[in-house]
Amino acid sequence: MTNIASSVTFASVRGQAPDSPLDVPEILMEISSYLSPRDVHSCLHVNRNFHTTFASVFWRYVQLGPNRRAAFVTLNSVRSHAHQVQSLIVTWDPTLFCGPYLSLNFAVLNELQIKAQIPKRPLRSYSLDKEPATFLLRHRSMIRTLTVSNYIFGSNTLTFWKNAAQLQALSTLELDNITLNGEVVGDLVLKVFATLQSLQLARVHFTNLKPSVLLDSESDLKKIELQGCFFDFDSLRAICRLLKISGALRVLVWGPWTMLRKKGQAPGSSAPLTGILSQGLPWNDLKRLDVCRLEGVRVKNMFEALTPGVPELTLYQISLSKEAKVALLGSFAGKLTRVNLEFCEGLESATVHDLLCSCNNLLSVSVDTPLLASSVMQSSAPWVCRQLQEWKISIEMDEGEGDDDERAGAHHMFERLSQLEQLRVLNVSSTYARLGEDVFFLTFREDQGVRCLSSLLQMKVLNVRHTRQEVGGGDWRWLLQTFRGLRSVVGLRVASGEEVAWQAALARRAIAYSR
Repeated sequence: MTNIASSVTFASVRGQAPDSPLDVPEILMEISSYLSPRDVHSCLHVNRNFHTTFASVFWRYVQLGPNRRAAFVTLNSVRSHAHQVQSLIVTWDPTLFCGPYLSLNFAVLNELQIKAQIPKRPLRSYSLDKEPATFLLRHRSMIRTLTVSNYIFGSNTLTFWKNAAQLQALSTLELDNITLNGEVVGDLVLKVFATLQSLQLARVHFTNLKPSVLLDSESDLKKIELQGCFFDFDSLRAICRLLKISGALRVLVWGPWTMLRKKGQAPGSSAPLTGILSQGLPWNDLKRLDVCRLEGVRVKNMFEALTPGVPELTLYQISLSKEAKVALLGSFAGKLTRVNLEFCEGLESATVHDLLCSCNNLLSVSVDTPLLASSVMQSSAPWVCRQLQEWKISIEMDEGEGDDDERAGAHHMFERLSQLEQLRVLNVSSTYARLGEDVFFLTFREDQGVRCLSSLLQMKVLNVRHTRQEVGGGDWRWLLQTFRGLRSVVGLRVASGEEVAWQAALARRAIAYSR
């Protein structure tokens, strides 16, 4: 930072020509991306040209509250530069100084984040005061993104949601660690949800959120993400009704969630969700689907209901019956480009093999369950996913195979992988199980196999228990020589006497290395 300032000051004294690279705003903007906020602020005082450019960068977003990014963000300075602020982050506490700032007008503001400082006393004693609600109303024609964290919304925050419902340009709403009591704000919340384009909810507790007549029209929602949320029966039904009118939906992420059961309520009350996901789906052009915790016939029904297929699919804690697997291949095989399977009951090596042999548009495959090499690698059925770029699958040798079979398994594995001429990322965990011990079996200098993976940019090799695999000097030297485009290596280790040479070779090639 000091060098930049000094060089520019010296040039100014000497009368440097106005076409200097440091007189070009685009170049200064690029420089600013590598500087800390404090250094950007220092650049404001170099000269008038620097001040004009770096002021637009520094004041693009302002953070207020006890964790504000710099002491020089004072009330007067924010008032002077309010016309440049596009993003405002407020850590709200009525006992702090944020209130006066919210009385200002921000002419180009498009993003507002309001976070409650985690209090020492119970969270439910905190509420949004009138200043944030009034601030929303004054900027209702500008705010496009609203983020609220760490709040209990009850009757004392009704005004906030009334004003949020009047945000004319609002397209993205993010709520994190929020409790919504539908008896008080239910209709208003659902009205806001239905007019968005993107809704992101994390750790949100819904109680008594009931379906509203406001949800009879078509929703504009294109993206819904729910992670770690809590629903009672009425609230789940309300959210599912929102899903049912979201015909323009492109991304649905239904992450881990918990059902809140009332006294006397029968189990199995997730029926509203499974009903929506298994029939009457309005999503004709869904691009991404992440679903967590479904089982039985409901999984099969969901796959069959999505007959157009989905390019990007993530299944987490899903029960895959034989019928569900058939429905998955029948509805998705022709369109899948990315598939991620985690903790799926009933997942077998043959299922992954069928995906590799059926999905000709597949670009990325990630499976957390170790698969048998004999099922995936040594089959005679050809893979059709010749465009595959990312392979993240653990391979395990069949228990009881001998040393010859061990080497043959490694040979088959790399021989099949070598057919993937566009492979960029290889993450392959591996073990050979024998007498209850893990024996590494990977060999990197196969004549027909790993040599052909010349397009690799990233390689990660661990054993199934996520310990590093050791390679000999000949292996790692051959590996670095063969993969000329390699940029990242994870999980390999070399003998203690070769560590210095290994690190030096990586440094010469500018290859990032992580253990």
